[in-house]
Amino acid sequence: MRTPHVAAFAFVALASPVVLAETLRVPQDHPTIQAAVDAATDGDLILVSSGTYDENVVIDGFDGLELRGKGNARLRGGPIEEGDDAALTIVDSADVVVRKLRFEQTPLFAVRVSGGAGIVFDKCRWKNGGDDGLDATGVEGLTVSKCRFEDMDDDAVHVGDSTDVTLEKSRVLRGAEDGFEVNQSVGVVVEKCVFRDLGGDAIQFSADDPLEGTDGVVAMKNKIRDCGDDGIDHFGDDGRFEKNVIRDVAEDGIDVGGGTNNVLVRNKIRDADERGIQLNGSGGTADRNTIRDVEDDGILVSGLGHAVSDNKIVKAGDEGIDILGPDDDEGEPSGEHVIRGNRVVRSAGDAIDLESGSDGCDILDNRVSRAGGDGLSIASTDTEVAGNRVSASVEHGVNMLTSGNVVTGNRAKGSGGFDLEDLVGGNTYSDNVFKTQNVD
Repeated sequence: MRTPHVAAFAFVALASPVVLAETLRVPQDHPTIQAAVDAATDGDLILVSSGTYDENVVIDGFDGLELRGKGNARLRGGPIEEGDDAALTIVDSADVVVRKLRFEQTPLFAVRVSGGAGIVFDKCRWKNGGDDGLDATGVEGLTVSKCRFEDMDDDAVHVGDSTDVTLEKSRVLRGAEDGFEVNQSVGVVVEKCVFRDLGGDAIQFSADDPLEGTDGVVAMKNKIRDCGDDGIDHFGDDGRFEKNVIRDVAEDGIDVGGGTNNVLVRNKIRDADERGIQLNGSGGTADRNTIRDVEDDGILVSGLGHAVSDNKIVKAGDEGIDILGPDDDEGEPSGEHVIRGNRVVRSAGDAIDLESGSDGCDILDNRVSRAGGDGLSIASTDTEVAGNRVSASVEHGVNMLTSGNVVTGNRAKGSGGFDLEDLVGGNTYSDNVFKTQNVD
């Protein structure tokens, strides 16, 4: 039997020899990590044995390389020189994996990544860094998985001008600044991480240019506690913040400072020193969140066209839901929000406060009780107030402060003032049940 393809295969094999990846061992084969990097080619594995390595390592221009610690391998960095301020620097490389390596007591940055794509940090540990733990700029694809950051003097992770960034299943503890700061980047996911005892925000998505936010971000199923600023701080479009648990933060639980189409759903926020949620911009959604024991408003709404629905707010230190009017300084429009199906209990101020200038809103099917101020305070026009249930407000149940609104199918009882207060007139009423009224 003839097998003519064998000769052809042999010819191809001779013409294109297969280059097999090598394993380079430190210190067995090479005395330093940098020496192993200098000897490596694309696709190699550098295996670093237990020990302390006081050197600055640079990985430049690789297309495939794994740097793996074995046992307790600690990289602490060497002398600080100009342009050489990190224990590990990765420059313009692709598909580089750093696994099970420790960065401890680094004088400045522990790790810096500049350019490149497909960079992965897996099961690494940062401790006692003099600046950022991981600083990355201009990367297309960065994954930080199952890592731990402790006692950093600046941000644990700082990312700028990058795409497709994932921080997952990691712990960020006792940092002086932010846990994870992302600046002007796209496609960022933060999932199933723990942030605790931080001086700044746990998660910050920011922008140098207010017209260019950090868009398309996701923060999901994170646990945040004891932060000196916001739990999550975001400026940008199309963000999604879901099932995060946030407690004991010095400012807002979640602060959406601007942008469009941001979604906040099923988050649990407790003991924030300011607001539970601040929702600015336009077209946002706050749905099925639970907010308890915050010092200021439960939810603060400003901007245009938000949907705030089915949230539960208990013991807000000011308004339960506060809908602001336009900012006179900025000239931004406000109004056309839908506030539907929320439950507000024991707010220190009004349960729902619709401020002057936030016109064209719908206040529908909310259940409010035991507000320290009014149950519903309406100071805007062209508002539909329908299907709400109000009980035991310290002041008025429904307080209509402007005309030109439609009030239908509401019930209020047990108010300290009147169940309905309307001294301006000019509103349309139908099918309401108010036991006490003071109507002009």
